Amino acid sequence: MSTRRALLDALRSGPVSGPELADDLGVSRAAVWKAVEALREEGFEVGSTDDGYVAPTDPAYCAAGIEFGLDAPYGVDYHDSIPSTNDRARRLAEEGQSDVAVVADEQTGSRGRLDRDWVAPSGGV
Repeated sequence: MSTRRALLDALRSGPVSGPELADDLGVSRAAVWKAVEALREEGFEVGSTDDGYVAPTDPAYCAAGIEFGLDAPYGVDYHDSIPSTNDRARRLAEEGQSDVAVVADEQTGSRGRLDRDWVAPSGGV
C-alpha cells in the first residue's frame, strides 16, 4: 500500500500525529510530511491540529477527495481536464494497468452516441 493511500485511510479515523503515522507506516516523519504536502497541493486540504493531521470535512473534487473514504479495490486516475476518459482508460489498459477508475472534472473531446462530439464542462457531469 502506498504512503498516500495509507495516510488517507489513517485520516478516516480522526486526528493522527505525524510520528504515529510514521511508525504505523514504517516511513520517516519527512515522508509523512511529504505525502501530506502532496495531498494539499492536489487540493485535499489536510488540516493540522494539536492532536495531529485531520481530514477536511468536505474534501475537494480531486483524486484524494474521491479516494478518501472509498472502500473499493481500485485506484483513481484523476485529471482536471482531459479530452476523453475512455481514451485514457484504453491507454492504461494497453499499458497493462488494471483496477483504475479514470475521472475528470472536464472532458473536452469526448464522443457520444453515433460517434457525435460532445464536451463535459467543469462541474457539469
